[in-house]
Amino acid sequence: MEDHILPIIPESKLYKKRTILICTLLTGPLVAGFMIAENFKALGEKSSQVRTLIISIIITTGLVISIIGLPQLEKVPNFILPICSTIIASACVQFFQVEKNETLYFQWWDILWLRKSDYS
Repeated sequence: MEDHILPIIPESKLYKKRTILICTLLTGPLVAGFMIAENFKALGEKSSQVRTLIISIIITTGLVISIIGLPQLEKVPNFILPICSTIIASACVQFFQVEKNETLYFQWWDILWLRKSDYS
């Protein structure tokens, strides 16, 4: 047995559940699907990654078509659809992805595409 002085750092990073929920609330189900798919990619689950992307594209397309095609949705308050998307994304992340303590997570500047080195 070897004792490691430094902790073993995993090669991949995951998006935290809170980050996925905030981005879903602000942008929609397509971004949520992308972030969840990236988590599956980092966990090595290729089939779940592809399935997540396809489902998020179908849901986003269905939402756009229903908003354009159904005049009854004009009566629904504007905050209902983002909140529903966020609840569904929260349930998916909680059910399908387990956050592990030894996993590295993306930082906020990684999510916003702002790197520390860009300003140094």
